[in-house]
Formats: sequence, C-alpha cells, structure tokens
Amino acid sequence: MDQELSHLFRTVTRAFYPYQCVVILDAIIYHSVVYEADLIKLCAFNKKQFSSFLAILLEDRLVVSYTQKEEVTQRRLLTRTYYYIHYIEAVDSIKWKIHALVKRVKDEISQFSDPQGYVCPTCNTKYSLIDAASL
Repeated sequence: MDQELSHLFRTVTRAFYPYQCVVILDAIIYHSVVYEADLIKLCAFNKKQFSSFLAILLEDRLVVSYTQKEEVTQRRLLTRTYYYIHYIEAVDSIKWKIHALVKRVKDEISQFSDPQGYVCPTCNTKYSLIDAASL
C-alpha cells in the first residue's frame, strides 16, 4: 500500500506541479517526516524559493506542517517546523482535484457541443437559431 501511495503522489506531482514541488515532495516521501532546515538543504533551494513552492503543496493539502517547541538548552526553546504527508487528507485532495478537472472538461465539452446556431457550409456564415428557422 505504501508503494502504491508514493507512486500516486509522484505521478500527480510530476503531472500537475513544477519540478521544484516534485523535488520537495520526493524528499518528504523518502524521509517520511522532515525538519524544515533539513528539507531546504536536501532540496538545495534558498528559503524564499523553498517557501513559495512549499506553499503550493500546503495549499493543495499534499503536505502537512507541524510546529513544535523543542528545548535546546535549559533556558532556551526553539520552534521547529516539520513536514510530512497525511495520506488520507492527501488522497482526498487528489480525488477532489480530479473531480474538479473532469467537471471542467465536461462543462467545456457541453459548451462546445451545444448548438449556438448554424453555419452555412459553403460561405461559413453564422446564423442564430431564430434566423435559421426562418431561412
């Protein structure tokens, strides 16, 4: 099951996202849970570039972030952000995207297949439905 899910995520990101998102998601799939600084180093992006592409994955709910305060020394707390894939939420997000894509394609097909009028085959003049009935 894990192989199937990782294959699904890899296929979806390669089909619909820029290659920077693919690199980020592949690193998360390989390591399961990744600390933000480590993920930036793994992907070889600068922080601003990394944040912009990660925001796309977070918005589409393929990746989830978790922030945790960790004790570095006895007096100092450090806030760390970890990224991982919540598989159920990510699969639902993919299903929703596919549903929206299919619906958009069906709407476009029905829009073009509905007769908006008639076209003369010889002169290519367009007539509305009312004008065509009288002609």
